[in-house]
Amino acid sequence: MSDSKEQIRPPLPMTVEDDEKSESISSSSSGGNNYCYNINDGVDEEEKNARGFRILSMNMKDEASGELLWDSGKWNVNVEEELEAKIPRKILKYEAISREINFASSRQISHLKLVQTVLFKGMCIEEWKFDFGFVIRGSINSWQQIIQGAGNSNMMNPDELSGNVVIETVFYDGNDIISRSDVRLYYV
Repeated sequence: MSDSKEQIRPPLPMTVEDDEKSESISSSSSGGNNYCYNINDGVDEEEKNARGFRILSMNMKDEASGELLWDSGKWNVNVEEELEAKIPRKILKYEAISREINFASSRQISHLKLVQTVLFKGMCIEEWKFDFGFVIRGSINSWQQIIQGAGNSNMMNPDELSGNVVIETVFYDGNDIISRSDVRLYYV
């Protein structure tokens, strides 16, 4: 990304790390972007359910202190309608957030991948890619990533972000979609 272009700073941090491999891709606010895609094309509900992949829960903690900042409770990622998440505003001020995803799979997954696209007012401002790898059939797993903050001076106002940010999340086995969801964020 060119330093000379004005950028919309994402509501979530710019750098993402996970235990295996991660890639952070940002896009500028001016012009097209090859990284965004429409997750509404593809797999129907019956096929998603047949794949046997479930998110059991997700949480976010202050990476330094371990303080729990948000917990999803039960999380159904295989739904057609948009989900909502109420996230504490203070999460935007931390240097690093630890995100943990607990999931189960009734079948073997050869190469589990996660792609998350951050939309602000419908415009793609960032995309993250994560690789988990092999998942054993009938297993319950925990996947943790450390998300580095963009810094207070680079972060947009929570009032402007609240309700205007949607995270599109797609889980893959290789190139095959196994689960997807849209979550609208509200900063409270």
